[in-house]
Amino acid sequence: MQKQRSVARILGAVVGSLGLVLVVICAYALKLAVTRYSDSNRIVSLAIASRDLTNTLVIFRLERGDTLSYLASATPAPDSVMSSLAEQRAIVQKNYTQALQSLASVEAPGITEKLDKLRGIWAQLEELRPRAVIALKQDKSARDASLQPGWAKISDAYMDAIGDVTAYVDNSMTLIDPVVDRLLIAKQASWQARASAGQTILVQFSTILANKTWTATDGVAFADLRGRIQQSWLVVRDLGPSVASPELLQAIRNAEPEISGALSDERNAIATKLLAGELAGVAGLDYRDRQLVGANNVVIVTQTALANMISRADEGASRARFSLILFGLLVPASLALTIGGMLLMRNRVTRPLTAITGIMTGFAA
Repeated sequence: MQKQRSVARILGAVVGSLGLVLVVICAYALKLAVTRYSDSNRIVSLAIASRDLTNTLVIFRLERGDTLSYLASATPAPDSVMSSLAEQRAIVQKNYTQALQSLASVEAPGITEKLDKLRGIWAQLEELRPRAVIALKQDKSARDASLQPGWAKISDAYMDAIGDVTAYVDNSMTLIDPVVDRLLIAKQASWQARASAGQTILVQFSTILANKTWTATDGVAFADLRGRIQQSWLVVRDLGPSVASPELLQAIRNAEPEISGALSDERNAIATKLLAGELAGVAGLDYRDRQLVGANNVVIVTQTALANMISRADEGASRARFSLILFGLLVPASLALTIGGMLLMRNRVTRPLTAITGIMTGFAA
């Protein structure tokens, strides 16, 4: 009788251990699926917020640049420029509102303080805009001399605040998915290239409108910006097909003229003339429009990298959702299988052994 009980205990321990291992494996897989699902959804919300912040900054840079250039001009801004500025302001307002809505769903410690700072600078910008609009319709002699440096200061502060929030959002996406990390680096590098290229366009456009030339200091600043463009773009070029989608690789190819092709050559040629004490010899608006087309192609690289990040995170969330459902069903199923196995062993093995042992013991007696 004692031996029969020992056999029953051993069988019960074996079945129970196997069942416990199965339950633990399924539970651990379920935990991983929950983590992956949460991380993927977090990346999606952060990437959308980063996209909206970037879109906000793209249009505002155009408004800022045109406003600064024409505030430095001796003559009033043309009606076409005023209409363009009005459209830009409307888009900036829309994108700013959209960015704040996207950030409302982002949970990250410390972001509230950064958003409060951004809102404060935005309020200052809104107060300054009507004055800038009036000044742009006047000759330079009739404008408030403090308006141009005031606009430069507030607009720079706004771009810095947007950049600060964007960097905070971007950093919150790192160390989750290595592919997303690479895309994020490419996004940041392409935007840096766009920002530096935009600055060179703005400086040359303002010089052309003012009918001025450059000093040696201006040439050093231009060379520094050109070096930053090339350095940032090397990171973007390093993306391979294993990371970048075909659309992103094509966007990179489309942006090459702005970085090292015809548009870059045009900026270099104008810089050479200005440093030699000569006028640029091109129409300001034609130059700006031509260059901004190329700059926009660089923006498309940034936006496509963000789209790839969102797509990658969405795919990860879909896979994690499937795993979540699968292992969510397997955990109770494995638990039921373990309990059922132990009951089956007791009814089909332990009890028959007990009965046989009792009969044999009776025969022996």
